[in-house]
Order: sequence, then C-alpha cells, then structure tokens
Amino acid sequence: MNLETLFSIGNSLALIGWVFLLFSPWIYKVSIKVATIIIPVLLAIAYCTLVLVFGSGWHGGFDSLANVMQLFTEPSAVLAGWLHFLAFDLFVGAWIVSKAKESTIPFLLVLPCLLLAFMFGPAGYLLFVFIRGAQASVRLPQFLRWFTAEPVLAAAGVVIALTAIPLFLGFLVDTRALADVNVWVKPLKFHASLALYLITLAWFAQWLPTGVTERRGYRIYRFIVLVCIAAELVWIDGAALMGIQSHYNESNLLLAITYPAMGIAAVVLTSMTLFYGILIARHKNAALQPVMRFSVSMSLLLTFVLTLIAAGYLASGSSHWVGGNTSDAESLFLLGWARDGGDLRVAHFFATHAMHFLPAVSWLFLRRLPTSLGGVLAGLLGFLYSAAVLFTLYQATRGVAFIPI
Repeated sequence: MNLETLFSIGNSLALIGWVFLLFSPWIYKVSIKVATIIIPVLLAIAYCTLVLVFGSGWHGGFDSLANVMQLFTEPSAVLAGWLHFLAFDLFVGAWIVSKAKESTIPFLLVLPCLLLAFMFGPAGYLLFVFIRGAQASVRLPQFLRWFTAEPVLAAAGVVIALTAIPLFLGFLVDTRALADVNVWVKPLKFHASLALYLITLAWFAQWLPTGVTERRGYRIYRFIVLVCIAAELVWIDGAALMGIQSHYNESNLLLAITYPAMGIAAVVLTSMTLFYGILIARHKNAALQPVMRFSVSMSLLLTFVLTLIAAGYLASGSSHWVGGNTSDAESLFLLGWARDGGDLRVAHFFATHAMHFLPAVSWLFLRRLPTSLGGVLAGLLGFLYSAAVLFTLYQATRGVAFIPI
C-alpha cells in the first residue's frame, strides 16, 4: 500500500467517525464507540506502523521550529502527523458529544463545536469549553428553549440545513442543468423544506402530552420517519450528482422501483403531522391558548390531508407541468413554478406549508379574541385555506399558471 492510498483511507475513516457524531442524538452509544475506540484505534495502528517503518530515516526533530520543518519534509512523516491530527481531532469531537450529553447541553449548541473541531480542532474544543462553562450561569435564549422538547428533530433539521452548504457550492461551480436550471437547485429546495419541516415539528413538540417523546414506540416511529427523510435526500442529491431526473424517471429497473418507494417514504414522513395534530388537539395544555391549540392541531391535520391529495395527484401523472413548455427557465423566481402553463407543484407547496401559515395568521390576528369567536374564525381560515389549495390544484390541471407571464 502506498502513502497516497493510506492517506485516502485515513481521511475516509475519520469522515465516517464525524458522520457518526452528527447522528449521535439517535445512536449515541454506537457513535461514541466508533469515534473513541474503533476509528481512533485504526488510525493509531496506521500511525505507529509509519513510525516503525519509516521513522529511522526521518531527519529533524521537535526541539526547534527549524527541525520540525525539516522533519515534515518527509512524506511519510507528514502522513504520520496527519493521521495523528485525524485521530485526536475525532477523539476531541467524541469527548465534546459525551460531555454535552452529561451536561444536558442541547445538540443545537454542540453542532457548531463539532464543525469547528472538524475543521480547526482546538477552536471547537475552546468553543465547547466556553459553552459548557457558561451553561450553569446563563439561561438558554428563548428561541433555543422552544426546541428542547424534541432536540432530536431539531438537531436533524439543523444537520439537513448544514448539509445544504456543499450543495450550494456545487450550485456555484457546476454548470450542468436539468429542465434548463442548475442541477443543484432542486436538492437545495428539498433540504430547505425538510429542515424547516423538522424544526417546526420540534417547536410544536412542546405542546405534546408530557412524556410522549420518551416512549419507546415514539422513538421507533421517529427513527423510521428520519430514515425516510434521509432516503429522500439521498435520492434527490444522488440524482443531481448523476445529472439525471429524480421524479418521473423510470428509465431503468432501479429507478422504476425507487420512485414509488420514495412516494411511500414521503407519506410516512408526512404522517408525523397527523400524529402531532391528533395529540396536540387532545392535550389540554394550559401553556397554549385554546384558539392557538385548535389552530396548530388543525394546521397539522390539514397539512397531512392536503399534502396527500396534492402529492398523490402529482405522483399519478408523468410530469408536474400541464401545458406550456417543459422548462423551468422562465419560471417564477425562487419558487420555480411555471408561468406559461399549469404547475402541480403549486398546490403541493401550499399544502405542505399549512402548518406554518395557519398558526402564524392565528397568532397575529386571533389569539387575543374570545375563545368561541377565535375558534370559529380559525376554523373558517382553515376552510378557506383548504379551498385555496384545492383551487390551485384544479387550476393547474386546467393548464393555467398560478402567476402567468
């Protein structure tokens, strides 16, 4: 094995360890074993082997900067030093995760420490020491306390958002296109949408009945939902990487099987809105005003029902375009909807965002009204919103653009 191959293997092993740490909220014990024992031991064995095999031929030393510079003119010494960094930086990352769990520090605060430790080792350690020391005397900001009821979903949302960074870099440098727009536009939209979805559910979790998120059945269900989300993102990102269409693509047997399978995964991940909506509706939580409890639960239930209708119709055809050009080149800015014909994605967008729009409007205009009046108006708002979503779906099937040119 040559040094270049060993360098690549070392990098790959370390990266696997860091990925495990990112998923530590769900697989804590496995992550710690992988990042503190399995991978550091493998890197340590490789390091010791390099020292034993090549060390006698190295020149320089550690007693002065000049000698250290001379030592690292040897490729084998540089590789040994690099493996040393990989092993100990990973170990520090695992230590951060372990101590954060002991100190009940939210994973949202641990993530930037891990990213810094991954890139700049001691800087990540320093940030974590500061956060850990400040925790005892400084209360978490309100916006972070909102997510402590479901830190796993919140952390998953943040991870999905962060993984959009390399996709954005791809958008900047990759000139390939699908439907006349950059291949990375669609994955970026999916990452943004799913990150917002999970973070919103994590926020709503504070109004679930006490102890629900700790039950074994819930944890299993949450794991299945997160696996479905991961599968969706791998599918979308992988298709962009290969420069092929993800949806409606049955050009080979694998893609023909994958597309309907991802449809099932989409139903499963969306079902969490139904689950949350029912539980919040049944839970008489004094911390949530009756009008807002009704609005939040209704919005979640409508998100599930309307998304099933819109997505089901969308998946039953062979394209999301109805009439007009099969291109996104002249589409609506940012959203990408067709302006010269119908686009079934419009209804799907509004359906999935019922969980955001309805509670926001209720909080702004209805929460201070008497319970009976506020409830009636919230229900009317939900009815009108549902009608609007169904109208946009009908409009698209007629080949009419939501916002024409």
